[in-house]
Amino acid sequence: MPLFILICLAIGGAPDTSLKSADEALEAGDPQRALSLIEKFRPADDQNLGRKLRIEADAYVAQGDHVRAEERFARLEKLEGWAAHVRQQRAHAKNGAIKRQVTEVGSIVFALALAWLSLMGSRELLRLHRAPLFFVPAAIGAVLVMSRGSAQLGIALGVFALLVLTLIHATAAAMRRLSPGPRFKILLLTGLILGSLGALAAVAGRLETAVLG
Repeated sequence: MPLFILICLAIGGAPDTSLKSADEALEAGDPQRALSLIEKFRPADDQNLGRKLRIEADAYVAQGDHVRAEERFARLEKLEGWAAHVRQQRAHAKNGAIKRQVTEVGSIVFALALAWLSLMGSRELLRLHRAPLFFVPAAIGAVLVMSRGSAQLGIALGVFALLVLTLIHATAAAMRRLSPGPRFKILLLTGLILGSLGALAAVAGRLETAVLG
């Protein structure tokens, strides 16, 4: 009898151990470890096959590997009882992809705005200007207040405030150097606004996590 059990475990794996450990790793935010824990697991029935495919799919979603995740989803939805989970995780994967795109676009917009404003400001960037100084106390106060409720929210707001402060300094430097007319001044302020929106988009994911958990 012991030999028979060992043979079964060798063929089908140890579901109670492997799958449970992989689930715990996934819940702890370590998808790579979850995948490694079930890599050699061979399910003996459809129930354990579904559990393994579900862990693999969720792990690949967490890693942003949508090609492998979709391959697991296609196999998983053919098993009885898993269709609802597949729909939910596909929607989650799609939302995650959209958020990453927003972050990437926001980062590009911020970088372009900062580069343009810095080019306009030139050597005036090395000087201290009054406009950023008015922003600093308000930003520090907001970060400190928000940090009391959530340290993660405070960090996210701190990063956003630092990015906006950089843009304000570059805009002030450009204003000082060029002494622009009304139209070009509006153009510089538009660069500041677009850069700030880009910075907000770049940290939006962290802010959402901090607020919604």
